[in-house]
Amino acid sequence: MDRVGLSKSRNSVPGALSGGMNAGGAIARSLPARPQFLLLDEPFSSLDVAWRFRLYRELSTLQDEVPPVSFSKIKPIIEKGLGAKISEVFEEFDEKPLAAASVAQVYKAVYKGKEVIAKVIRPDIEKNVGIDIRTLKSVLNLLRTFFFQNKSLISIATVLREFRITIYEEMDLAHEARNIKEFRKIAKETGFIIVPKVYSELTSKNILVMDFHKGIKITNFAKIKEAGFEPKKIIEKLIEFYIYQSLVSGVLHADPHPGNIMVNADGKIVMLDFGLVVHIYQAKPY
Repeated sequence: MDRVGLSKSRNSVPGALSGGMNAGGAIARSLPARPQFLLLDEPFSSLDVAWRFRLYRELSTLQDEVPPVSFSKIKPIIEKGLGAKISEVFEEFDEKPLAAASVAQVYKAVYKGKEVIAKVIRPDIEKNVGIDIRTLKSVLNLLRTFFFQNKSLISIATVLREFRITIYEEMDLAHEARNIKEFRKIAKETGFIIVPKVYSELTSKNILVMDFHKGIKITNFAKIKEAGFEPKKIIEKLIEFYIYQSLVSGVLHADPHPGNIMVNADGKIVMLDFGLVVHIYQAKPY
C-alpha cells in the first residue's frame, strides 16, 4: 500500500508534521531507544491513514532491532523471583534469550524433565517507562498548545492514556499468569486452542515460567500448507475463538498480533502472551 501525504486541512498539523512522506517515520525514529515503545505499534492504528502506514512500517522494523539485555543483568532478577539459584531449580537453562520482547526476555529451560520457557522482566523497565511516559506527555501537551484542533494529536492522547494503564499490567507477570489460567479453562471448552500451562511455584511479578510450545506463525501460510493444513480453516477457527471470547466467555485476548499466535504440529492454535486481557461485563438490568 502506498503511503500518501497528509491533507492540508485546517485540522492537519502544518509543515514537518503534515504532507511530508517521512512524518510518521521521523516520529517513530525519534522515540527513545527503549523496547517498551514497541507496545505503541498497535494502538497507533487509530491515527490518520497516512501516519498509520508510515508508523507501522517504522515501528515494525524496531521489532527486529530490540537488543537483548545481557544475562548478567537478568540473572539476579530470575534468582530473586525464584528465591533460589537457577541451577537449583532448573536441570538446564539456556542463557541465550529465545526472544527479546518489549518489556521482557524469554529463555528456554528444562524443569522436572519438561521443556519450559522463562519470561523475565527487563531490569529498570518500570523506571524507564515512567520517565518515557512523562516525556511523551510533555511533548504532546506542547504540540497541542500550537495545534489544539488536530485530530491526530487527540488520538495520540487517547493512546497514551490507555498505554499508561496497559503497560503496567503487562509488566506484572503474576497478573499475566492469572490471565493464562483463566484462558486455559476457556481453551478446554473449544478443543482447538492451546494455552501453555503455568508453573505457579516458579512465577512471581518479574518471572513467569510455562510450558514451551513449538509452532508456525499464524501468518506463514506457506509453511502451514507444507505442514498439511489449510490456512483458511485455521483462520476460521481463530475467528470462531474470538467470537466465543466476545459473546460467550466475556474474556478477550486483546493482543492478537501474529507473533502471539502459532499453529502446532496437530493443527491446533497456540495462543501466547496474555499480558493484555479485557473482561467484557454484561450490563445489569435496572
